[in-house]
Amino acid sequence: MRQPLSGITVVDLSTLLPGPFCSMIMADFGARVIKIERPGTGDLMRDYTPRYPSYSGNFSILNRNKESLTLNLKAEEGKKLFLELIEKSDVLIEGFRPGAMDRLGLGYEEVSKINKGLIYCSITGFGQESPHKNFAGHDINYLALNGILDLAGTKNSPPTLPGILVADIGGGSYPALVAILMALLARNNTGTGQYIDISMMDCSFLWLYHAAGTYFTSGEIPSRGGELTNGGSPRYQVYPTKDGRYLAVGALEDQFWHNLCDILGIDDPKIRDNDSEYPDYAIEVLTEKFLTRTASEWDEEFKGKDLCSCVIRNFEEAVSDPHFNVRGLLQNIPGPDESSQTILGNPIKLSHTPGTINRPAPLLGGENNKILGELGYTEADCKNLKQRGII
Repeated sequence: MRQPLSGITVVDLSTLLPGPFCSMIMADFGARVIKIERPGTGDLMRDYTPRYPSYSGNFSILNRNKESLTLNLKAEEGKKLFLELIEKSDVLIEGFRPGAMDRLGLGYEEVSKINKGLIYCSITGFGQESPHKNFAGHDINYLALNGILDLAGTKNSPPTLPGILVADIGGGSYPALVAILMALLARNNTGTGQYIDISMMDCSFLWLYHAAGTYFTSGEIPSRGGELTNGGSPRYQVYPTKDGRYLAVGALEDQFWHNLCDILGIDDPKIRDNDSEYPDYAIEVLTEKFLTRTASEWDEEFKGKDLCSCVIRNFEEAVSDPHFNVRGLLQNIPGPDESSQTILGNPIKLSHTPGTINRPAPLLGGENNKILGELGYTEADCKNLKQRGII
């Protein structure tokens, strides 16, 4: 079966999370992904803990279905090998700071001269044209600067870290994937590739559409713990239970809200029909109600009811749900050392050309001889290049 990205070769210079997550999805759907790594050390994600014998659990998830080629891009011979590879490739992904690839002589303007069909995707924190482009940053910084973090948490409390890397994946990986696929479609019509500039700050900023709608129409600054979906409404709220656990209530629509009020025995019209006028009062009453039972008791009470309400699970409880096995999100594969690895499957479901996981993440430089052999280099050449630190 020919997959959607069969025949597409991706050269991935990125490390850690945003770029590798993007190329992981592409590899699952048939693209050949060649991961370029620094000789000797490779992607820093390899050494994260905890780890399998060969590399970290994080690395195993993000780099399955890929090949590893080590290249010293600061050496002229390394750059020559890189350009020979790029000449035969379709997509390049990189995540260095703006200007770094140009200083290496490998920026888009130079590289596109040898491959006019190349799609060149840069994933950075602030983008190529920004007053902040040279600032160092991580997920927490992008969320802090674009306003997302200020809305995370409860009223009268400090901002709360979301516990997931919103800007890296939601603002980096997925937008890059969408942009690359659109550029491939455009190339089908024009024969020409293009440059893609993905800013994690920009792309995650659009997640603030609700805050933007509020501010641009009313002039009111959205507040932490004061909006419909961040703690300002009793209908969309986290409530504690008797045993110190928590419930997630998302009963925004009247039908769900009234069903929840029925279960809780609430007849007060201030809560049933006018909770938006008395949110603090409604939250206080529901808090008292939910504190009368344990999480498991509420879980039983909620079963079969149309409520949009549930117990908040920890990760162990979540992965025990048969949903994730049925959906193929948990998979066991043999690692390169024959140890068993549990990895996350691909969440994108296509009926005729589904994604597949055919091989574990590669060992560092595991495909050096294979890839360079395709470029015309002999085993003796590869040995010589390795001895001189080029690969």
